[in-house]
Amino acid sequence: KRLASRLYFRRYFTYTVPPGDVPDADLNALLAAADASPPDNNAVASLAAAVFDTGGADKVLPKLAGSVPNLGSAAAASLVMAITAVSDRLPDASGFLGLSSLERGAILVRDLFARVRREERGELAVALMRNAQHLPFAVEVIRWLRPQEGDADREILTHDECDAAGSVLAARLLNVWCSDEPFTRLSRMAAVSLHVCAIYGDGDALRDCLRRRMDDDLAFAFSLMRSFLGQAWDTETGVPRVPDLRREGYVALREYVDPAWLSARITQELGDEIGGADEESLATVEGDARLDA
Repeated sequence: KRLASRLYFRRYFTYTVPPGDVPDADLNALLAAADASPPDNNAVASLAAAVFDTGGADKVLPKLAGSVPNLGSAAAASLVMAITAVSDRLPDASGFLGLSSLERGAILVRDLFARVRREERGELAVALMRNAQHLPFAVEVIRWLRPQEGDADREILTHDECDAAGSVLAARLLNVWCSDEPFTRLSRMAAVSLHVCAIYGDGDALRDCLRRRMDDDLAFAFSLMRSFLGQAWDTETGVPRVPDLRREGYVALREYVDPAWLSARITQELGDEIGGADEESLATVEGDARLDA
């Protein structure tokens, strides 16, 4: 709370909480509820929702991160589930050379896990993956919880614990890819979720499911390819631009889709129309492309 802190600088000269900021009293109430014995997880989640709705992720996440070293095991576990419950309030769009709020929220959850008693972390991870309503957040969290080779000092979960939690998430993701609206439910995390689903679950079942859905509806195939485009920015201005499917995206996509089969399927569906458009139709397509850009 020093004068030089970007989170508190304005308060020293306005003598009030600036619009769009979150009062410390509200944040302290959330932390106190999480630290109750035992914590009421529904009440903690309700307070977390109110805090995020008042201050927004950019204001709340740094303040919660600053409180992590002072938390006990039960409070940290309660906050893990509370942040997961409100994770749909964390935008997934990242800025130029910056992390998204969704990523920073997942990092915060990882740090909270480190405050939880070692023997309770595996069960907590499974509960998070089972109960998370916002699947993109669960996908991001499992990436940050996964043990890294050569970094045993920072290990949050063992490989077995991570695999157990990941298998719960993978089963949910497989169901979304096979019978739901994956590009709506998973948004920017659609491509990453395929990787999570394959390494923790049944990769062959996932590939069969994708092939069936693309065969039934070719638009699904085009949406799948778009999900591997990622994000891109102009290197001079930092302004977002329409990305290209680069080599790494193509290689990643090949893990789940046979290019020869897909090419034949597209030719079967659109072959008679390829190269046969008149000038007016081409102009319409080019105009639509400029609007999309």
